[in-house]
Amino acid sequence: QAAIERAFPNALNRIRYNTAVSSIDYSGAKVSIQDQSGGTYSCDRILVTAPLDVLKSGAISFTPALNSAKQTSLSRIGIDRSYCAMFKLQSALWPSGTRRIIGNNIAQSFEVTDDGWVYAEVSGAQADMISSIFGDPLNIIQQQFDQLFPGAISQITDAAIHTWQGNRSYDPIGVGDAREILAGSINKKLFFAGEATHTVGHHGTLHGAMETGLRAATEILTGSAS
Repeated sequence: QAAIERAFPNALNRIRYNTAVSSIDYSGAKVSIQDQSGGTYSCDRILVTAPLDVLKSGAISFTPALNSAKQTSLSRIGIDRSYCAMFKLQSALWPSGTRRIIGNNIAQSFEVTDDGWVYAEVSGAQADMISSIFGDPLNIIQQQFDQLFPGAISQITDAAIHTWQGNRSYDPIGVGDAREILAGSINKKLFFAGEATHTVGHHGTLHGAMETGLRAATEILTGSAS
């Protein structure tokens, strides 16, 4: 992150945070974008990097609508729900130098630090299991850790959790060439990037997402798909 901040300070200063896009109209000479607060923007080309679950849900409307091949590709790529929990204990309950503790049920592993921090990411079937249980997801994960270290819950001093309705994509049976179709540009106006558009195996990763950004930026600068 520090390297990006040093290399692109001017670009980072122009980012609008907490400004979700609601519609993209690329029917005219210019692309028109509207956000959920009613703000409008105009450009020649747009790079869409919205998470796969956002595109699947239809939260962003497109004019004209995405073609049937693009919509089918969205339905063929899978995406997992995920819970990312972090909590701090008063002191580490594990041997110094330990970095990962294997879980015993819902949370399959916990990353830990020598100063008492615990991080757990629960995805896929295990995350669906948490969502089906009545209770706070953070507490459920903490209880899983307490089974490994009885009394750990009483030592928690700080905690947070983030719920991803769609965290990272995966290839279900029949995915075929869906990623290649999703990655394709439309009318040299709409370009697509993000881990779900990675076509050579790095989907579901941060470096894969960055690689698709490079690919899409090249397409925009050259005016043709790579």
